[in-house]
Parts: sequence; structure tokens; C-alpha cells
Amino acid sequence: MPTMFPVSHNSDPGDRNRSIRYWRPGDGVPGSVRVAVVLFLVSAVGLIASGAVMWTAERPVVDDPDHMAYIETLSANMRWVGSVQVVAGVAVALLIPGVIRGVGRRRRWLMTVAAVAMGFTLVGWVFNVGGLEQPLLALAMALGALAMYRPAVRTFFGETPAELAERED
Repeated sequence: MPTMFPVSHNSDPGDRNRSIRYWRPGDGVPGSVRVAVVLFLVSAVGLIASGAVMWTAERPVVDDPDHMAYIETLSANMRWVGSVQVVAGVAVALLIPGVIRGVGRRRRWLMTVAAVAMGFTLVGWVFNVGGLEQPLLALAMALGALAMYRPAVRTFFGETPAELAERED
């Protein structure tokens, strides 16, 4: 008797909706990897531009010492976040060619750089260091990471079907 909420132990292995079609040599670059590359390219350009704006922003000068101390603190935070964003944007741009070629190590490095960049970007946004582009950049990187780690592309990045079968057992 079929259940209302199917689980893996009673699902049909021939179901096209649940099957994973792994990448095989000769298939070209998988579509989800192309989507990830586009999202990371957009993120890299956005990170570099956002970091450059944070570094070149005009800081106002006021007479009130307390307000000036606040401006200096905010300015220092903007420079920290901007520096991390510029470095992360350049690193993402340099790692993307390896991802297109299917190098698994580059994919891990890209994920690490993206995680650090997302952390700094979101923390900067929460503390009002950056504007609305900050969570949008983090969202683009998160969606790129999701596309880059789809189960069907695991073989594209060097895992063999035998390794995948071992892990699933």
C-alpha cells in the first residue's frame, strides 16, 4: 500500500523524478555548474565594486567629538569589510576557471572563500556598514554554492560512481 509521504526505502528506483543522472565524460560542462559560475562571476564583480566603494567613500567631518568617534569606527569597519570583499572577489574570480574544468579542490576552495565572504558581507550588513547589495551578494554566492554542490555534478568534480555507491550504502 503506498504511503502518503514516500521515503527512500519504499520509493520506486525507476522513478524519473527521483533518479539522479550523474555527469559522464563527454557530457560537457553541466548546466548547474554553468549557473554556479555565472552567479559567482556576478558575485565577484559585486564584491570588488562594493569593497572599492567602501574604501573610497567620503567620510564627513563634524565638530562633535562623540559623533566623530562614531564616524571613525564606522569608517574602520567599512575598510575591514571592504578589504575582505575585494580579496574575496579576486579569489573567487581566480578560482572560477578551475571549477569550469571540474577540479574538485578548486570547488572546495571556492566554497571556503564564499563562506568567509558571505559571513563578512552579512555581518557588515547587519551592523549597517553596507547597503542593500550586501545581502544580495551573499544570496548570489549561496545560490552559486547550491548549484555547484548538486548531487548530479559530483562525478564532474572527480568522484567515481563506485565511491558514490559506497557512501549511499
